[in-house]
Amino acid sequence: MAQYFAHVGIQFFGFDQRGFGKSGSKAGDLGDNGGVDNVVKDIAAMNRLAMIDGVKHFMFGISMGGMHVLNYCLVHNQDGHIAGIISDAPALENSGLLVPSDEETLFNNQAIVEQWERDDLCLNYSTLGTLVDMYTVGPRITARASDFITPFFAGLPDSLDKKLKIIENCPFHLELADEYTQWILSRVERDS
Repeated sequence: MAQYFAHVGIQFFGFDQRGFGKSGSKAGDLGDNGGVDNVVKDIAAMNRLAMIDGVKHFMFGISMGGMHVLNYCLVHNQDGHIAGIISDAPALENSGLLVPSDEETLFNNQAIVEQWERDDLCLNYSTLGTLVDMYTVGPRITARASDFITPFFAGLPDSLDKKLKIIENCPFHLELADEYTQWILSRVERDS
């Protein structure tokens, strides 16, 4: 997604959440994000580094990252420094299970499932603290939806009750990249 945004002229900064991706591998704490409060602090620090005066700032997150950017803006964007959020398949609801029993529940595209299975950085485990955060923060965000002032675009998987758009055999939501881009650019142009 970052390459797509860069290709259309949108500057994109990203980072691995504590305990996940390459940073978790290096630190030896895979699956432990240190708690939602630390994640919010990390997001705030990244925002301070990435913000450019006079340029609108948007946030993007997938799954647990989608939940975290929504949580950050719900709690820390009363001043409107974030112009909008794209939250792709945000982890807002739980189905009674803390972790899916297999990757088939995550994606409807078999090629993506196979890619996920081969990637050492895609985890099927986490620490209890991280799982508790995932289990409680999403419903807390949903319960406070009426307090949410930041515009957002949510790409929801087809397993949820409410659907914004369903794309069959979507290669990890890349078909939505153009829609995400147009959504960002429309907000930049509209308010300029």
